[in-house]
This record gives sequence, structure tokens and C-alpha cells, in this order.
Amino acid sequence: GPRREGLRHMAVNYHFMHCEPQIVFDVLADGWVFPTWVVGASRMRGVEGRWPSPGSNIHHSFGVWPLLINDVTSVLEWDAPRHALLKARAWPVGQAHVAMDVRERRDGCVVRMTEEATHKTLDLVDKSRATLETIGRSAARLSEAHRAEGIIFLQSSIVQSVQTLREQLSALAQTQEYQDLTGQII
Repeated sequence: GPRREGLRHMAVNYHFMHCEPQIVFDVLADGWVFPTWVVGASRMRGVEGRWPSPGSNIHHSFGVWPLLINDVTSVLEWDAPRHALLKARAWPVGQAHVAMDVRERRDGCVVRMTEEATHKTLDLVDKSRATLETIGRSAARLSEAHRAEGIIFLQSSIVQSVQTLREQLSALAQTQEYQDLTGQII
């Protein structure tokens, strides 16, 4: 599953390919075929002439009409036929660093794709959880300090609402992490 470090989320996938590592990098180097190996990419809008040199970009879209999102992927590192590091924007969700590491094996090669992303949705879930914990602690102190009937009812209502929101945020985070893991296949 994903490894969480702070607000970072990671997915790692391995694929055995029946080809030499250079063939994998030849495909990666052709920006125009990006939608054939990135799930969700629907069309190319442009490939800079320097692609895949570090600092170069490809311009593409995700989704299906009429819900297309125009985005950009940039090359951060390029060491063919061993390693590539891309920065993929995924507006409005966030951005990801996607590393492709290729190692030669008998009868082909192994491609390890590591996606480490900062997801706006999951960041908001994590921040909301922290806010909920603060509210929950405040509600507990409130009931200890004031034993009036109305205050106890209010405290009970707050505690119940905090628990409901905690469960909803957990379900949202699990759903998003599942989508992240299943949506990035080459």
C-alpha cells in the first residue's frame, strides 16, 4: 500500500518488459505517445523540441470531453536507459514526482515506477483530522469544566459530530489512495 510520510503519498509499481531498457526509454522519449502509457491521459497538446531534456515540458490533457483538464509534465532528471524523474501536475488535485527506474534482467528488463505525490485532497483530509482532534479535546475539557445540563448536551453533540466527520474523512482518504494506486499503470 501507500507509504505515508507527513502529507506525502507514495505508490510503487513493478513491470517486467520483454525488451532492452533502451526501448523503454525510447518510448518515454517520444512525448507524443504519452497518452499510450499514462492512464487517464487522453490527448497531447504539445511537446517541446528539447523533450526529454531536464527542464523541458509536454502539454497534455486528462479525462474525457467535456471534462478535460489541461496539464503539463516536466522532466527533472534524465539518465537513459536507467532513470528518469518527471514532475506531473494534476490540477486541481496536486502534483507528483514520478520516477522510472529500469534494470536489465534476463529476457528483458524490470521497470519500477515510483509516484510520490502531494495531493491537495489528502492534505485537506489530514488538516481536517487535526482540526477535529482539537475540537474533540476542547469539547472534553468543556464538559469537565461545566456540568450544566445544556453544556453537557452541547459537548455530547460535538463529540458525536467529530466522530462522524472522522469516519467520513477516513473513507475519503482511503478512496483517494486506492484511486492513486490503481490509476498509474504503464
